[in-house]
Amino acid sequence: MTFGYDAYMPEHDRIRVVVIDDDVVLVDALSQVWGRDGEIEVVGAAHSAEYGIELACQERPDVVLLDHHLPDMTGASAAASISAELPDTPIVILTRDDSDDTLLAALEAGASGLLLKRLGVREVGEAIRRAADGEILTSPAALSRMMAAIRRRREREARREEHRSRLSPRELDVLRLMAEGLDSRTMADRLGVGLATIRTHASAVLGKLGVHTRLEAVAVAARLGILD
Repeated sequence: MTFGYDAYMPEHDRIRVVVIDDDVVLVDALSQVWGRDGEIEVVGAAHSAEYGIELACQERPDVVLLDHHLPDMTGASAAASISAELPDTPIVILTRDDSDDTLLAALEAGASGLLLKRLGVREVGEAIRRAADGEILTSPAALSRMMAAIRRRREREARREEHRSRLSPRELDVLRLMAEGLDSRTMADRLGVGLATIRTHASAVLGKLGVHTRLEAVAVAARLGILD
């Protein structure tokens, strides 16, 4: 992130911000620049998620600026905890990772948006102001990616449930034991049934998953998330 001291010129009322980031240089730079400009006031800074959550709840700022990669938990997890206590406080997550998974995790946790750390103070300050005004800080392209990711996840979940629903509870038990690498006799002892019963259930599992071997069944189950 770059820090041009003359790049950011405030135009709005002072906004109280809690910054949670383990990059000490970044936190100090933001505090100094925004303190000099006067529009944004850093009322608290934390270098861990645990302390940051406590600080945010204590200070009740207008906006929380939160790093995604913290030493004790992800920014998304911290955002979820803060949102649970301060549901009306906008949370902006800073990250170097703009992958679909990171974006989706951030927004599902209640964040107002995601900012890349390569942005300068002007852009971050403008994002803080917009977040304080209730705006969502996500580009149309990012929102489109997020919706596509949600659709893909729902499709995977639908396929998983479709395959899972084909299996009886006992067949699921047998499939789980297959995933542990157990042989039929050990499965029978574990479930308290006869060897023939295990073989019947195992054969049914293979048929319903459309595979020929137990190893294939475990691989398909893993890919579909049937045993999650």
